[in-house]
Amino acid sequence: KDAFAINYSKIQMDEEFVKELRKHKFYNTLAYYLVSCSDNDRETITEIVEGNRIPERFNEGVAIGRKLGNQTFLLFSNTKSIVVYSDFGFYRNVSQFYQEKLKISDDKMLSRRAHLYMGMGYNETISENFQQANTYINQAISILYPIKDAEGIAECLYNLAVNGLCCRDFHSAAQYIHTIFKVVNQLGYETIKICNTSKLQGMLALAYFRENNPYRSHVY
Repeated sequence: KDAFAINYSKIQMDEEFVKELRKHKFYNTLAYYLVSCSDNDRETITEIVEGNRIPERFNEGVAIGRKLGNQTFLLFSNTKSIVVYSDFGFYRNVSQFYQEKLKISDDKMLSRRAHLYMGMGYNETISENFQQANTYINQAISILYPIKDAEGIAECLYNLAVNGLCCRDFHSAAQYIHTIFKVVNQLGYETIKICNTSKLQGMLALAYFRENNPYRSHVY
């Protein structure tokens, strides 16, 4: 199952099951189980962030995965951390997990690497590190442009527009959204996957309104 789609707060660890996995040496399953079932509540994550708790079970799972050389699992473990820490608002801690994913990911899987940079950029926007967000998103574009992934670039432009709105660069945000509409029209699509047309128009109206351009704001 997609690591982003799991509701980790509902997962409970069964110690008897852990013993059985150890007994039968199902180490790969054990690694996934330890990582998935540990450190899923706000109190525990808060204690880890504040340095008052060590994520022992989680670390054990990661250690097993590393010993097995399971790259897919290591990507999953960091994705799980991104989801959980983001859910509880610890965005500044999320960047380390993205950096780990970047180290592990295959350089040849260009689309996945670009989406990692997009995620990193979005996280920096939320953390109000707007310049760093801009850097990461543009790194994604530099990967996607040579492989002519127009839809991926449009998603990057959307993230740049969000970043622009958040840092009050309303003019740039409006230009990014206009470029998205041009890309979408060229592709013959109605919208992009991560944002529908009505939301894009609303963002454009907001950008013009905040730019003190009520006429263009009213148009959109």
